[in-house]
Amino acid sequence: MNWQQLQHFEKLTEVGHYRRAAEQLYITQPTLSKSISNLEKELGVPLFYKHNNDIFLTIYGKAFHNHVKNAIREVEESLKEISLLSGQTTGTVRIGSIFTVASDYLPKRIKDFSVQYPEVNFSMCQQTSKQNLLDLMEDVIDLAFVSDLHAFEDDFDIDSLDSECILNEEILVAMPADHPLAKRGSVKFSEIANETFISYNSRTGIIKSISSALRNAGYNENLSVSYTVNEENAVLGLVRAGLGIALICDAPNFNKEGLVFLRLSDICLYRSIFIAWKKGEYIPPIVTKFKNFVLASSAPRCGLG
Repeated sequence: MNWQQLQHFEKLTEVGHYRRAAEQLYITQPTLSKSISNLEKELGVPLFYKHNNDIFLTIYGKAFHNHVKNAIREVEESLKEISLLSGQTTGTVRIGSIFTVASDYLPKRIKDFSVQYPEVNFSMCQQTSKQNLLDLMEDVIDLAFVSDLHAFEDDFDIDSLDSECILNEEILVAMPADHPLAKRGSVKFSEIANETFISYNSRTGIIKSISSALRNAGYNENLSVSYTVNEENAVLGLVRAGLGIALICDAPNFNKEGLVFLRLSDICLYRSIFIAWKKGEYIPPIVTKFKNFVLASSAPRCGLG
């Protein structure tokens, strides 16, 4: 006798029909019939009898059902209790995040969350959006903080993930402070289209958003690029060295010495930051709590209106 047989017995008792019970259990009718038959053989008594097309409990089945019903309820309650004891206020939250979010946005959320749950541990790695999604798919991390999630639909089965947009960031133009346009408050993209750019590589989400926005605005997305990197501080370092200008999101912790950031006046350039997790799979309670905490503190959602 096993747990699955008890669940089969309980469902057949509830439904009173083999085919409908099998459908609700997501098994075939022969599988259900064999499970019940084996259970009856083990007990040595018939548990059901058939009348017309319906199934009813025998006197033995009724006696057995009273105990099975209580046993299933007790086991389910114990599982809930164990889940709460093992993960409600303790545990480890494994996070993969893009660099800017990991350096400013997430530390603030983790600090606030830790006030309520001081015994929770966090494991966080900073890497590209593509690597974060790969780690999420392979269960290396619980939550992924990525840029422009849907830009990776050709690389991953995005439908296997649940996600929420938590942040929109405007993309600005970064240039050296001695650049001829540096004293302007804003520029048109046409004024910088022929400049040499420091760009992101293909493992980042932001480069896909930039290319799409330029293409939709009628500009050539194939810019003159001198260097490609995957992290903002490296971008800014190359810009500061006078090796090009860059399209980049601002962040409070950037070293902006020797740089200026200008807005684009003719294109709305932005990137969306998502939190993603695997759809339909078990998530430890403390991970769910942190995810919900982030979502609650991240209004408004995507959309620039």
